[in-house]
Amino acid sequence: MAHLVLQDVDPRVIESLGARAARQGRSVEEEARAVLEGALGFSRQRALEGARRLRGQWAGRSLRGSDELMARDGDRLSEGSEGQGWDGGGAGGGEEKS
Repeated sequence: MAHLVLQDVDPRVIESLGARAARQGRSVEEEARAVLEGALGFSRQRALEGARRLRGQWAGRSLRGSDELMARDGDRLSEGSEGQGWDGGGAGGGEEKS
């Protein structure tokens, strides 16, 4: 892999890059790479390639519509609001009771 050295970079740019890296939980080097890739369109290209892979993995499968899934989950959740098997909060994080 190639290396890149930048000289005469404004200290404010380095400081901003460091702050951005910290917010993203990355090193300054990783953040600089992400910024460059994003500016050059490589991040978008990588996302499109991932979407194509997923589309290929799911091709030919019968999938339910979101309206059907929402109706089913809505019924399940409304049962829980009456105290019939659904823990809508607390430390359980919304798990069904046995």
